[in-house]
Amino acid sequence: MTAGDAEGWRSELDRLRQRHDVPGAQLGILRLGRGGDEHDRTLVESGVLDIATGDPVRRDSSFQIGSITKAWTAAAALRLDELGILSVAAPVRAVLPSLALADPAVAEEVTLADLLAHRSGIVGDRFRETGDDDLAIARYVDDLGDAEQVHPLRERFSYGNAGYVIAGRAIEVAAGMPWRQVVHELIDRPLGLERVAAPTRAEDVEAPAIGHVFRADGRLTRAEPWSIPPGMAPAGILTTDASSVLDLLAMTMRGGTTGDGQRVLSPETVAAMCSPAIRTAVPGIDAWGLGWMIERWDDAKVFGHDGGTNGQFAFARAVPSAGCAFVLLTNGGRARPFFDELMLMLAREVAGLNGPVAPAPADVAPADGTSGLFPSGAAGRYRNGDSDLVIDVDGRRAAAELLEVGENPATGSAVVPAASGAGFVWQRDGESFWRTLVPDAAGLGVQFGLRFMRRA
Repeated sequence: MTAGDAEGWRSELDRLRQRHDVPGAQLGILRLGRGGDEHDRTLVESGVLDIATGDPVRRDSSFQIGSITKAWTAAAALRLDELGILSVAAPVRAVLPSLALADPAVAEEVTLADLLAHRSGIVGDRFRETGDDDLAIARYVDDLGDAEQVHPLRERFSYGNAGYVIAGRAIEVAAGMPWRQVVHELIDRPLGLERVAAPTRAEDVEAPAIGHVFRADGRLTRAEPWSIPPGMAPAGILTTDASSVLDLLAMTMRGGTTGDGQRVLSPETVAAMCSPAIRTAVPGIDAWGLGWMIERWDDAKVFGHDGGTNGQFAFARAVPSAGCAFVLLTNGGRARPFFDELMLMLAREVAGLNGPVAPAPADVAPADGTSGLFPSGAAGRYRNGDSDLVIDVDGRRAAAELLEVGENPATGSAVVPAASGAGFVWQRDGESFWRTLVPDAAGLGVQFGLRFMRRA
């Protein structure tokens, strides 16, 4: 299929959505010419916004894009840097002099660039309710005084929501207005984006997608609460449609300009967002820039971001060398394997590349009984913010339990070698995708998906 074959892609979207029990989805496909002119923009939708009402997904329906919000936050911070209002290279305390963290040295030295690239080592997940007014972000940051370090500053990559909330607060203080207003004025308005919002209730959105989660009996049900805590807004609260996310990707591929030539960001800023600021130990992810993650499909550089909220999952990828971008927004079900399968088709048919390979277990265990098996010395408890990972090694078998805030331990498969040969994989009970797990060579922790979990 070509990028512009809307009916063909709608058929595939329908088929894969039903196969993976996803209630509703939007798909956006964009193809640019060499000069940045738009050749094709294909927008298709499938399914329902809410299984309780049966309201169909519309082209202008708003989905929660979760952590893709971070690309907006990073772009706003870097635009303020261009304007001389905020320096991403300076310590955050230049703007937030009272910033307090468990490690005083990190509080003194950490920069906005460290936060945007997830190399600060500040705890990743720390979900707190801090109100829903304009001071919610400030209260969240003020409550980070005991936020532990999971690794030393700039030592490695570990994805962190808390760091982006700090960045959002720095944006507010430097610009003298709420984070959402800054993002709207500096990013949404120049791009002509009218459907980007930061609501805390579904009732405040026209045609909102409702998240869905699986119950214990395997049936889908509406997810509650609908929104993440407002105090964490800069890390993941935005809602919008697939076309708006394509506009942000297209602006980035054009080097910072809109389709009609209006400049939103400088070429240098765009390059910083998409160039490695730190390499990762995450299989399949090469590096992270100041906002975007960086993958490799064959020899082609790909930038993008994923987002996940309570029952909603969003995915965005751009392939500059092929001049194309893809966005998939969903509201529940087995969204990750849905994306993995669809993205392989999009990569092949539109970009002419072999797309990303999802983590999977090796077909055959190592024959010698030792090579590739999980190291016994890596047994123990690991922690990052609201999550604990417990790994038990008994002879040749390793097993894991994941304890997230407010939950009972989640067991799953054995920890087994990855098919890629890079580390190990583990599947939680009830999930349809595999999580990567790479023990640190020094025994300090494990890279569990995007997060480094330190030994407790």
